[in-house]
Amino acid sequence: METNFKKILTVFLIVVIGLGAAVGGWAIYKNLKGRAATADRVATLALDPAAKTVKIGETISSKVLLNTAGQNISSVELKINYDAAAFSVTVDDTGSKFTTFAEKTASGGVARITAGANPYVKSDSALVATLKLKAVKNTTPAGNNITFDSSCKIYKPGQSAGSKVDIFKAGYGAKYTVTSTGTQEGKGQLILSPATANHKVNETFPVKILVNTGGEECSSVAAYVGFSDEYFDVTIDKAGSDFSTFAQAEVKNGTVSINAGASTPKSGSDLLLATLKLKGVKETLLTTARSAQETGSFIFDETKSKVYKYVQGSQPINILDSVTNGQYDITTTGGGGTSLLPPTDLKGKAGNTIIDWSWKPNPSGQAVKGYRIYVSTVSGHYSDDAVVVTDAVNGADVKDALKYRSTSLTNGKTYYAITRAYDEKGRLSAPSNEAKATPTGGGGVEKPTEPSTGGIFEMPTSLIATGLVIGTAVLIALGVSILIWIFARKRKKL
Repeated sequence: METNFKKILTVFLIVVIGLGAAVGGWAIYKNLKGRAATADRVATLALDPAAKTVKIGETISSKVLLNTAGQNISSVELKINYDAAAFSVTVDDTGSKFTTFAEKTASGGVARITAGANPYVKSDSALVATLKLKAVKNTTPAGNNITFDSSCKIYKPGQSAGSKVDIFKAGYGAKYTVTSTGTQEGKGQLILSPATANHKVNETFPVKILVNTGGEECSSVAAYVGFSDEYFDVTIDKAGSDFSTFAQAEVKNGTVSINAGASTPKSGSDLLLATLKLKGVKETLLTTARSAQETGSFIFDETKSKVYKYVQGSQPINILDSVTNGQYDITTTGGGGTSLLPPTDLKGKAGNTIIDWSWKPNPSGQAVKGYRIYVSTVSGHYSDDAVVVTDAVNGADVKDALKYRSTSLTNGKTYYAITRAYDEKGRLSAPSNEAKATPTGGGGVEKPTEPSTGGIFEMPTSLIATGLVIGTAVLIALGVSILIWIFARKRKKL
């Protein structure tokens, strides 16, 4: 009898363990199949409109649209190639379904958009961003393709950095044809003069708005100039203007708006439209490129500014070809500012996606309240939100600390930084020395991501699930075996 029970027990154990292995195998199969299915490259990108014919000097909008194919999308990394000789391009995120933009630049024939969503995007026509394309050259359709690069990425939510699933399937390019019939080709210019200047806070100084007609006869001008009214007070002086009538001449909400006409056609390279009287009311940072709404720049709105050619008996023609921006830095020396000296010995120590910046206080022993650090992807550019990577364009306030860590950076990319001290009234010192550093994938202190097998599925999760199934089956088998053994012992005693 005991021998029979042993045989029954052995067969039972074999059957149960086999069933457990089968269940575990089935779990692995379903796990891998389900995860692999989510990695199908199904999301697509498109430019809208798909085709367009424009004139030289005309600015058009092309929407970058995302079809998520019913899936939730957490972020995109887009590279769009365009003909830089035919277009000047800017990226506008107004109305975008994505809430954060790590990058939105356009230069050298490449527009780059890196954007994230909170919590996610799900749509068949989600707006990523709008490309503002200004035609600058007469070209043929074949020479003007605007296409998505094969390196574009579209990611699903809830994935660690090392195991993001790219589901980008296809992108559809848009073709734009630039024509230049008759006098439509722009020759006129709008210019701010002087092109740059340094003045003291509370000092009033003039800036001229000049018109260059490019040899054409000009009948009227519309000039719109954006600036930061946080940094400047502005008034318009029409004295000495070459234009006799002004339908509009006002300063409102950070915009100078001027519409002026001439009683007789005007032609020349330095026609005076009006003079802006600028008074600096707050210190600004001097950089080579910055946003008018963030700093003290003065920038023409190219979508509204026009230079009209005089045409007898017909509608005037816009001949504006280009504008020249003015840039102004207001210093505080002798103008109620601070005499704080800048911090010294700024250094950057790079790790894996991080840089630790450190500096020393100026040894002069001045009354420093705290420090601000400015980090950028371009040397010398610390007030342009397209390249600044600190908490804000006006820098990260680190209080009285002498160090700052930049995180979530791109390995292999060089970053630049400056620091400035500030006093009790918030007045800033001059910038420190500029430091630079390049994060690398080795030697960092950031928490490593889970190992991955190519981003198709996460093996650790699969193994844990499978182990639980098999382990449970084995425990059940052992429990039943113990019960059978106890029963057999009792039968033997009987």
